[in-house]
Amino acid sequence: MKAGHKDFDILAFLVQEKQAGLVQKMSQPVQTPEGVPRLFDLVTVRDEKLRLAFYSQLGNTVVAKNLDQVCSASLITTVGSMFVEAV
Repeated sequence: MKAGHKDFDILAFLVQEKQAGLVQKMSQPVQTPEGVPRLFDLVTVRDEKLRLAFYSQLGNTVVAKNLDQVCSASLITTVGSMFVEAV
């Protein structure tokens, strides 16, 4: 490292008290296309206080088993190797 040169890492911070509005949304059951699970529901945490941090970042992102399930659960289809979204 040269004199005067600094390495900076980018850090992201989450203030949990500012995310309090998400607590109710996080706990509500949601209906997902084809009953696919939310990624958030698949996360296991050691400390329950961390669940809010995960929900604030993952939200209601769903997890599909494969591309066919993605296409049938959404308005996205494939034509050859291209994705086409219905509008």
